[in-house]
Amino acid sequence: MMVRAALRSLAVAATALLAPTAATAAPPVVVSTCGQLVHGIGALAADLDCSTTAGPAVVLASGARLQLAGFTLTGRDIGVRCELGSCRVNGPGTIQQGGTPDPNLTFGTQGIIALRGVKVGDGVVVEGFRLNVEALGPAEVRACTIRNGGYGVLGFPLRVIDSTLSGHAGPAVQGSSKTPDGIRYRFGAVQVRGSTFTGNFVDIAAYRRPKVVTTTCTTSDVSTIPFTPFGGGDEWDVCP
Repeated sequence: MMVRAALRSLAVAATALLAPTAATAAPPVVVSTCGQLVHGIGALAADLDCSTTAGPAVVLASGARLQLAGFTLTGRDIGVRCELGSCRVNGPGTIQQGGTPDPNLTFGTQGIIALRGVKVGDGVVVEGFRLNVEALGPAEVRACTIRNGGYGVLGFPLRVIDSTLSGHAGPAVQGSSKTPDGIRYRFGAVQVRGSTFTGNFVDIAAYRRPKVVTTTCTTSDVSTIPFTPFGGGDEWDVCP
Protein backbone atom coordinates (compact mmCIF):
# COMPACT_ATOMS: atom_id res chain seq x y z
CA MET A 1 0.00 0.00 0.00
CA MET A 2 2.78 2.41 0.92
CA VAL A 3 4.56 1.68 -2.37
CA ARG A 4 1.39 2.36 -4.39
CA ALA A 5 0.75 5.59 -2.52
CA ALA A 6 4.32 6.70 -3.19
CA LEU A 7 3.95 5.93 -6.89
CA ARG A 8 0.72 7.93 -7.04
CA SER A 9 2.43 10.89 -5.38
CA LEU A 10 5.28 10.73 -7.89
CA ALA A 11 2.79 10.61 -10.79
CA VAL A 12 0.94 13.67 -9.49
CA ALA A 13 4.18 15.56 -9.03
CA ALA A 14 5.36 14.68 -12.55
CA THR A 15 2.04 15.83 -14.01
CA ALA A 16 2.29 19.14 -12.17
CA LEU A 17 5.79 19.69 -13.52
CA LEU A 18 4.66 18.97 -17.08
CA ALA A 19 1.49 21.08 -16.92
CA PRO A 20 1.75 24.58 -18.42
CA THR A 21 1.62 27.47 -15.95
CA ALA A 22 0.95 31.15 -16.35
CA ALA A 23 4.68 31.76 -16.16
CA THR A 24 5.51 29.30 -18.92
CA ALA A 25 2.46 29.79 -21.19
CA ALA A 26 3.26 31.19 -24.61
CA PRO A 27 2.57 34.94 -24.94
CA PRO A 28 -0.15 36.14 -27.33
CA VAL A 29 0.73 36.26 -31.02
CA VAL A 30 1.18 39.85 -32.19
CA VAL A 31 -1.47 40.77 -34.77
CA SER A 32 0.15 43.25 -37.14
CA THR A 33 -0.86 42.17 -40.67
CA CYS A 34 -4.16 42.71 -42.46
CA GLY A 35 -5.92 39.39 -43.06
CA GLN A 36 -3.83 37.61 -40.44
CA LEU A 37 -5.15 34.23 -39.24
CA VAL A 38 -4.95 33.80 -35.48
CA HIS A 39 -4.84 30.49 -33.62
CA GLY A 40 -4.96 30.60 -29.84
CA ILE A 41 -4.59 34.15 -28.54
CA GLY A 42 -3.66 37.14 -30.66
CA ALA A 43 -3.19 40.73 -29.53
CA LEU A 44 -2.77 44.08 -31.20
CA ALA A 45 0.45 45.88 -30.30
CA ALA A 46 -0.53 49.04 -32.19
CA ASP A 47 -3.40 50.40 -34.25
CA LEU A 48 -3.97 48.30 -37.39
CA ASP A 49 -5.49 50.09 -40.41
CA CYS A 50 -6.91 47.73 -43.05
CA SER A 51 -9.25 50.28 -44.64
CA THR A 52 -7.78 49.64 -48.10
CA THR A 53 -7.67 45.85 -47.79
CA ALA A 54 -10.53 43.67 -49.08
CA GLY A 55 -11.95 40.98 -46.82
CA PRO A 56 -11.57 40.61 -43.06
CA ALA A 57 -8.92 42.60 -41.23
CA VAL A 58 -8.37 39.69 -38.80
CA VAL A 59 -9.49 36.05 -39.00
CA LEU A 60 -9.90 34.00 -35.82
CA ALA A 61 -9.66 30.23 -36.00
CA SER A 62 -12.06 28.08 -33.96
CA GLY A 63 -11.54 28.78 -30.26
CA ALA A 64 -9.24 31.74 -30.88
CA ARG A 65 -9.27 35.05 -29.02
CA LEU A 66 -8.36 38.57 -30.10
CA GLN A 67 -7.20 41.09 -27.51
CA LEU A 68 -7.51 44.67 -28.77
CA ALA A 69 -5.28 45.78 -25.90
CA GLY A 70 -6.42 49.41 -26.08
CA PHE A 71 -5.80 49.83 -29.82
CA THR A 72 -8.01 50.39 -32.89
CA LEU A 73 -8.62 47.88 -35.67
CA THR A 74 -9.96 49.46 -38.87
CA GLY A 75 -11.58 47.23 -41.47
CA ARG A 76 -12.97 47.99 -44.91
CA ASP A 77 -15.36 45.07 -45.43
CA ILE A 78 -15.07 43.05 -42.20
CA GLY A 79 -13.30 43.84 -38.97
CA VAL A 80 -13.04 40.36 -37.43
CA ARG A 81 -14.28 37.10 -38.91
CA CYS A 82 -14.57 34.03 -36.67
CA GLU A 83 -14.33 30.68 -38.39
CA LEU A 84 -16.53 27.68 -37.47
CA GLY A 85 -16.48 27.11 -33.75
CA SER A 86 -16.48 29.85 -31.15
CA CYS A 87 -14.26 32.87 -30.67
CA ARG A 88 -13.78 35.85 -28.36
CA VAL A 89 -12.94 39.51 -28.83
CA ASN A 90 -11.78 41.36 -25.72
CA GLY A 91 -11.15 45.03 -25.10
CA PRO A 92 -10.60 47.67 -24.32
CA GLY A 93 -10.25 48.84 -27.89
CA THR A 94 -12.17 49.74 -31.04
CA ILE A 95 -13.21 48.00 -34.25
CA GLN A 96 -14.29 50.58 -36.81
CA GLN A 97 -15.32 50.73 -40.45
CA GLY A 98 -12.80 52.68 -42.46
CA GLY A 99 -13.88 52.41 -46.09
CA THR A 100 -15.79 54.90 -48.20
CA PRO A 101 -18.56 56.41 -46.05
CA ASP A 102 -22.00 55.03 -46.89
CA PRO A 103 -24.73 57.26 -45.44
CA ASN A 104 -27.44 54.72 -46.31
CA LEU A 105 -25.52 51.79 -44.80
CA THR A 106 -26.32 49.60 -47.79
CA PHE A 107 -22.88 48.01 -48.14
CA GLY A 108 -22.56 44.54 -46.61
CA THR A 109 -19.87 45.49 -44.09
CA GLN A 110 -19.55 43.61 -40.80
CA GLY A 111 -17.68 44.59 -37.68
CA ILE A 112 -17.56 41.12 -36.15
CA ILE A 113 -19.04 38.14 -38.01
CA ALA A 114 -19.01 34.68 -36.42
CA LEU A 115 -19.89 31.59 -38.43
CA ARG A 116 -21.05 30.04 -35.16
CA GLY A 117 -20.64 31.69 -31.73
CA VAL A 118 -18.90 34.77 -30.35
CA LYS A 119 -18.35 36.56 -27.05
CA VAL A 120 -17.41 40.23 -27.10
CA GLY A 121 -16.48 41.96 -23.86
CA ASP A 122 -14.38 44.15 -21.64
CA GLY A 123 -14.89 47.53 -23.25
CA VAL A 124 -14.92 46.74 -26.98
CA VAL A 125 -16.32 49.53 -29.17
CA VAL A 126 -17.72 48.47 -32.56
CA GLU A 127 -18.91 51.23 -34.88
CA GLY A 128 -19.84 52.20 -38.41
CA PHE A 129 -20.62 48.82 -40.02
CA ARG A 130 -23.79 47.69 -41.76
CA LEU A 131 -23.84 44.84 -39.23
CA ASN A 132 -21.77 45.75 -36.21
CA VAL A 133 -21.85 42.31 -34.54
CA GLU A 134 -23.42 39.20 -36.08
CA ALA A 135 -23.27 35.54 -35.09
CA LEU A 136 -24.98 32.70 -36.91
CA GLY A 137 -25.13 30.99 -33.52
CA PRO A 138 -24.93 32.26 -29.91
CA ALA A 139 -23.74 35.83 -29.32
CA GLU A 140 -22.89 37.54 -26.05
CA VAL A 141 -21.95 41.21 -25.75
CA ARG A 142 -20.86 42.33 -22.29
CA ALA A 143 -19.66 45.77 -21.16
CA CYS A 144 -19.32 47.07 -24.73
CA THR A 145 -20.35 50.04 -26.85
CA ILE A 146 -22.03 49.25 -30.18
CA ARG A 147 -22.91 52.35 -32.22
CA ASN A 148 -23.58 54.12 -35.49
CA GLY A 149 -24.37 51.20 -37.76
CA GLY A 150 -27.20 49.56 -39.67
CA TYR A 151 -27.88 46.72 -37.21
CA GLY A 152 -26.28 46.53 -33.78
CA VAL A 153 -26.08 42.93 -32.55
CA LEU A 154 -27.65 39.81 -34.07
CA GLY A 155 -27.48 36.30 -32.65
CA PHE A 156 -29.24 32.98 -31.99
CA PRO A 157 -29.65 33.18 -29.01
CA LEU A 158 -28.46 36.62 -27.97
CA ARG A 159 -27.36 38.15 -24.66
CA VAL A 160 -26.50 41.83 -24.17
CA ILE A 161 -25.23 42.79 -20.72
CA ASP A 162 -24.05 46.13 -19.27
CA SER A 163 -23.64 47.66 -22.73
CA THR A 164 -24.56 50.82 -24.63
CA LEU A 165 -26.14 50.66 -28.10
CA SER A 166 -26.83 53.85 -30.04
CA GLY A 167 -27.30 55.42 -33.46
CA HIS A 168 -28.49 52.43 -35.50
CA ALA A 169 -30.58 52.80 -38.66
CA GLY A 170 -32.23 49.44 -37.91
CA PRO A 171 -32.62 47.37 -34.72
CA ALA A 172 -29.87 47.79 -32.17
CA VAL A 173 -30.60 44.25 -30.94
CA GLN A 174 -32.14 41.62 -33.22
CA GLY A 175 -32.90 38.03 -32.27
CA SER A 176 -32.40 35.76 -35.27
CA SER A 177 -34.43 32.93 -36.76
CA LYS A 178 -33.45 29.60 -38.32
CA THR A 179 -35.22 27.05 -40.47
CA PRO A 180 -33.09 23.87 -40.31
CA ASP A 181 -35.47 21.80 -42.43
CA GLY A 182 -36.59 24.66 -44.68
CA ILE A 183 -40.15 24.42 -43.35
CA ARG A 184 -40.36 25.03 -39.62
CA TYR A 185 -38.79 28.07 -38.00
CA ARG A 186 -36.89 28.33 -34.74
CA PHE A 187 -36.49 31.66 -33.00
CA GLY A 188 -33.56 32.63 -30.82
CA ALA A 189 -34.09 33.96 -27.30
CA VAL A 190 -33.05 37.54 -26.49
CA GLN A 191 -31.85 38.67 -23.06
CA VAL A 192 -30.86 42.25 -22.26
CA ARG A 193 -29.65 43.34 -18.83
CA GLY A 194 -28.19 46.55 -17.42
CA SER A 195 -27.92 48.24 -20.82
CA THR A 196 -28.76 51.62 -22.38
CA PHE A 197 -30.30 52.30 -25.81
CA THR A 198 -30.43 55.73 -27.46
CA GLY A 199 -31.09 57.04 -30.96
CA ASN A 200 -31.89 53.72 -32.65
CA PHE A 201 -34.68 53.13 -35.16
CA VAL A 202 -35.66 50.15 -33.00
CA ASP A 203 -33.97 49.30 -29.73
CA ILE A 204 -34.91 45.62 -29.35
CA ALA A 205 -36.43 43.36 -32.04
CA ALA A 206 -37.29 39.72 -31.38
CA TYR A 207 -39.49 36.88 -32.61
CA ARG A 208 -40.00 35.70 -29.03
CA ARG A 209 -40.74 37.91 -26.06
CA PRO A 210 -37.34 39.25 -24.95
CA LYS A 211 -36.23 39.27 -21.33
CA VAL A 212 -35.26 42.84 -20.47
CA VAL A 213 -34.01 43.76 -16.97
CA THR A 214 -32.74 47.07 -15.52
CA THR A 215 -32.36 48.51 -19.01
CA THR A 216 -33.11 51.94 -20.49
CA CYS A 217 -34.92 51.60 -23.82
CA THR A 218 -37.97 53.09 -25.56
CA THR A 219 -38.88 50.87 -28.53
CA SER A 220 -39.32 47.17 -29.22
CA ASP A 221 -40.50 45.33 -32.33
CA VAL A 222 -42.40 42.06 -32.62
CA SER A 223 -40.48 40.44 -35.50
CA THR A 224 -42.59 38.32 -37.84
CA ILE A 225 -42.34 35.92 -40.76
CA PRO A 226 -43.28 37.12 -43.31
CA PHE A 227 -41.78 40.50 -42.49
CA THR A 228 -44.05 43.30 -41.34
CA PRO A 229 -42.80 46.89 -40.94
CA PHE A 230 -42.18 48.24 -37.46
CA GLY A 231 -45.31 50.06 -36.31
CA GLY A 232 -43.61 52.18 -33.66
CA GLY A 233 -43.64 52.15 -29.90
CA ASP A 234 -42.87 49.41 -27.42
CA GLU A 235 -44.65 46.48 -29.09
CA TRP A 236 -43.31 43.89 -26.62
CA ASP A 237 -44.04 46.17 -23.64
CA VAL A 238 -40.59 45.52 -22.17
CA CYS A 239 -39.16 49.04 -22.01
CA PRO A 240 -39.92 51.01 -18.80
